[in-house]
Amino acid sequence: MMSNITPGVILTQRFKQAWQVSADYYADALEYTDREEATLQPDGFEEYQEYMDNEEKTEKETGLFTAFDEHLTQKQKSWYKTKFRSAHENDGLLWQPIISFTDEWLKEQGVICKESGLINEVAIKEATRNAMKTMLIKENLMGRVYWAGAIHYNTDNVHVHISMVEKKVERTRGSIKQSTIDAAKSKVVSTLTDRTKEQILINKVMRDEILKNARQTSYENAFKTEFLNIVKNIQKTQYGRLSDIEKQQVDKLSHLILKKQFPWTYEFLQKKLDQESHYYKRAYGIGNRHLYEQYKANKESELLSKLGNSILKQATRYKSDEKKQLFEKKKLAFQKKRAAQLRRYQRRQSAFERNAQRFELKKATTRLNQMRRKTEQNFKRDLYEYERMVKESSYER
Repeated sequence: MMSNITPGVILTQRFKQAWQVSADYYADALEYTDREEATLQPDGFEEYQEYMDNEEKTEKETGLFTAFDEHLTQKQKSWYKTKFRSAHENDGLLWQPIISFTDEWLKEQGVICKESGLINEVAIKEATRNAMKTMLIKENLMGRVYWAGAIHYNTDNVHVHISMVEKKVERTRGSIKQSTIDAAKSKVVSTLTDRTKEQILINKVMRDEILKNARQTSYENAFKTEFLNIVKNIQKTQYGRLSDIEKQQVDKLSHLILKKQFPWTYEFLQKKLDQESHYYKRAYGIGNRHLYEQYKANKESELLSKLGNSILKQATRYKSDEKKQLFEKKKLAFQKKRAAQLRRYQRRQSAFERNAQRFELKKATTRLNQMRRKTEQNFKRDLYEYERMVKESSYER
């Protein structure tokens, strides 16, 4: 039953405020974390016995480790205790995260050797450091705290106790956001597990088998109705900028493409994602936040996003081609209109020229008639003068 799955990794967070406890409590937090009955591995662990047999090393080193130190010396530990006391004196907070593991899950990851039972402390410390780095970055505490941790073996499950205070007391809020705890827990899981081959296969199926072939599909021809609805209703060109309603419309076409064009490939991908979800379910367990489902949900969102961008890219190209076709139609209509206007102009020009010719001819005829009448008038006048002169000459003789 799902409800019986025990998380492979549990990360809890608690804190103390200075007014709640004494300064000794802050300093003794390191002593509590470093107590021998908790940090001593059970009998029979040869590697740890070799470590303990080194008398000089045992005297100088503790079970505490930090972001940079594999083992704190007694001198370093004393220095840290003074810093913890100083944090209390300045009303600082004391954070005490705990990372717990189930032995069964650690064996599945090879952190606990199934044959010898040896525990890979190096791997657990690396996971702890990565988790703390994630936590500090998300809480804006990176480089602003002192922390030390120790691996404990005194309970049924291996766990890591961590103590942390601010270098310069500034923060008054002790609670750590749940999203930060989830991210730190995820970092522990990713550090201790190697799902490279499985995730490479999943990414290859998504990239090469689905997305690559989907981009070569003409959605206009294969899914004309759904595609044209997107062309008509959505103006944005990037999936990430769509509203929820617009994403639903694009996702509807994406699911149709996956169902119609890649039925077997998509089914195979779903099985692989379910396997990864089950794997992470073993790590995270089942709770209200369902962290184990995030991997599958994120990969499906990634697939829909990339497929959605492919759809929107074709929609944009379709609109561009449609605008070009409309422009060409308008251009052709304009050219026809201009040609018709030119022909009308030419006809009008010819008519004007003919009218002008007729006008000039009429004008010239009128001028000629005027000249003829004037010539006749002058001739008559001259003839009259001549006859008068002849008469006068005859009279004188």
